[in-house]
Amino acid sequence: MIRKAFFLCLLLVSTLLVIGCEKGDSSSLAGKETQQQEAEQSISMNDIKEHLPIVIKEGKFDKIIGWLDGETFVYTTKNINGSNIYAYHLKTGTSTLLLNVEAIIDSIHISHSGNYLLIRSSSEEVQSKITIITDKGKLVFSGALEDAFDAAIEWNPYDENKVLISSFTEDWQDRTFILSIKKQRLTEIDVANPFSYWAAKNKLIYLNWNQNDSSKLTDVVIKDLSDGKDTMLLSNVYQLDSFQDVFLTITPDTDQLNNMIYSFYYNEDKKAGSITMPGLTSFSDWLIPYYDYNVENEMFLSFQPVQSGDADSYTDGFQLFQYKLGKGKNTVILDGLNNEPISCNKEGTLCLYGYYLEKLIDIKNKTIMKIVHNIE
Repeated sequence: MIRKAFFLCLLLVSTLLVIGCEKGDSSSLAGKETQQQEAEQSISMNDIKEHLPIVIKEGKFDKIIGWLDGETFVYTTKNINGSNIYAYHLKTGTSTLLLNVEAIIDSIHISHSGNYLLIRSSSEEVQSKITIITDKGKLVFSGALEDAFDAAIEWNPYDENKVLISSFTEDWQDRTFILSIKKQRLTEIDVANPFSYWAAKNKLIYLNWNQNDSSKLTDVVIKDLSDGKDTMLLSNVYQLDSFQDVFLTITPDTDQLNNMIYSFYYNEDKKAGSITMPGLTSFSDWLIPYYDYNVENEMFLSFQPVQSGDADSYTDGFQLFQYKLGKGKNTVILDGLNNEPISCNKEGTLCLYGYYLEKLIDIKNKTIMKIVHNIE
């Protein structure tokens, strides 16, 4: 997380203060140089277009999963023996096989640093298997979830040795565990909402839904795993998400009911900014467009409709926009797009886009290119 500091040197002050200001100026210049170097090093579509679309040499393309680093993403293919997981390097146009899975891959989750991949798979022998490998394909964990028909997975961004896993049976009975890679162990925990997020190294944040309450809004609660204490933070929230050092709440605007308010908070109570956008409704619910958040740049990226209305009949397209925390307004990047999943690299220069993440958006140059042709 980069924060700029500005120092004002006044004339006719003591030598000590002048020296202090000179150091501040030097630090500020160094910070600008670092940012310029990072901008120069980040890749654009011009650097990689000769390698796109990628060539699938074995099996059929399945989907792209997400980023390992600023220049490498993970994709999967299907073949008669199961599935292959590859890392694709954009600058060189090369695919590296990470793992062959002789089962059906249900989901893949990449850790925040890109150092680990968690693969959830199923077969006739094991209904839900958890496999964790490094970004080089080395196996670090393998285990099974008992009677698990589905699962929700959340990597701990503060300690990637730990993963929050909530499993569900076919009749939606749930159990929640913390997986410790270091200890090679699943530990069951008690949490009110299986769809919880990490708020700190040892804290979870969740929406406190009451099954007997028909309201679409509820409280945001934070749970301290060290002592089991629950603390209510906010009320009347529709949707919640958490990123490293920041969490997001989405609520309907009480003054203009056709709008939705996205509010960002540092830690547990310090507000980091908010934006308002037109809302789309469907019966008694709201459509929440896909979004992504860049931790390093504190940049939120999402889609917004050009006007409020009914989600089922809306045909006016969406604007892709960026919002820098605390800056007050959205910056529109592209118009007339579909509301589809999006995932950006850590530099925020390139974004995977589409239901299979099969397209690539160059944010600076505002161009879109297909990564894969002929998706079935």
